Amino acid sequence: MDRTPVRVRGRQRRGEGKSEVDQLRASVPEDINDQRNPTQPKLDLAATSRRRAGSKTYRPAKRSKTAYRPLSGLELLPTEILQQIFLESENNDFPATSLPILRKLSSERMYLDFSVAIVLGGRYRKFLPGKKQSPQSRLFASRYMTWQFFQKLLTKMYNDYCLERSKSGLPEDTTSTPPWFHPDQSYRQESEEERPEGSDFEHYKQWFPIDDAFLIPVKLLHGPWEPDKEQFLAWFVRILRSFDLVDRVHTIAGEIATQGLFEAIEQRSCIAADSLMESPIGVIPDPNMIRHAVIRCGCPRDIVGTLVPTAVWEWHYALVTKDPELLVWISRQKESEDAVWLRKLFTEIEDIGNCLEIEHRSLESESDGSSYGDTESDDGYSTSGAPSSDLLDSESSGGVYSDAGSDDNGGSSGAPSSEDDENASE
Repeated sequence: MDRTPVRVRGRQRRGEGKSEVDQLRASVPEDINDQRNPTQPKLDLAATSRRRAGSKTYRPAKRSKTAYRPLSGLELLPTEILQQIFLESENNDFPATSLPILRKLSSERMYLDFSVAIVLGGRYRKFLPGKKQSPQSRLFASRYMTWQFFQKLLTKMYNDYCLERSKSGLPEDTTSTPPWFHPDQSYRQESEEERPEGSDFEHYKQWFPIDDAFLIPVKLLHGPWEPDKEQFLAWFVRILRSFDLVDRVHTIAGEIATQGLFEAIEQRSCIAADSLMESPIGVIPDPNMIRHAVIRCGCPRDIVGTLVPTAVWEWHYALVTKDPELLVWISRQKESEDAVWLRKLFTEIEDIGNCLEIEHRSLESESDGSSYGDTESDDGYSTSGAPSSDLLDSESSGGVYSDAGSDDNGGSSGAPSSEDDENASE
């Protein structure tokens, strides 16, 4: 008598409980006969789908996760109307509301017109806690606002300015084309040209007004330093010398600018380093930054020659010229030209610092002496031993001794009279 087979409850594995023939039939594709016998009529697709749906091994294809939504009424508007809405709103975030709107507004001409509207002022204002954020700051922080695009913007605004003057009957502007930085002329040569202070800004503000609350974009305060970014930063520093371009109270732009100066030293970008240390941004190098430039970056003279004098104005010169690590580096590299140049620079700074200290001490001693001689005691004499000014004035008028030597009766009280002198002579 055969034993009763034990059946395990639960889900069976694929092919389990089937004979070898059934497993072989299941492994053969259903359309294998169609491939071998082209004359066989096609199978019923509906029956095939029902058979596959009833099969345990059949898995339907997954649906795509991409959801297609109908376009809104604003997105269906013509491109010309959307562009006009963009200009009237003066909202820099309007193109980012949806992808269809972004496609219709992403053109260089549209960006130029919008930039002109923002620069010339508008109704759109955005406020941050404690600090008003200028719409011009948001404009220049945009991704499309590059140095090449900015030059096109200046050219367009300058041409419109000249055209408006000609239509108004005003004389032509005697100024040449907008003074950008020439590629064959370095920033240092450009900045050392003799020109009145603020003359460039006085020329620019006639047709390119800058808001008083303008802040320089953070993207221009750090590396990597490329030629276009260097020229863009140098333009702001040169034109807006009287502006405070960095908000160190409500933002971290000051820390980013300091880190950008470190990156400029490492990349040996003289234009970026000079621009970051100018007054509109005002990054002040410290002794640690000078050590980094000299020891780790190979002492680039054009950058170190600006770092050291700028640091001396904020820090005592001895903290730089007497730095132990710098002195050790100079002693080890004493035969190199950079070490000789740096030692000479430190000597000049020490001489200037000593002269300034001597002059300061002399001024302090003079001020102490003048204040010491002006104090008077109760008896009418100054503390230095010289009679006071009131006493000398009374002596010159003969009032002190004459008044003290005569009483109400006309007698003498102490000082010798003329009669006593005659008696003594007889």
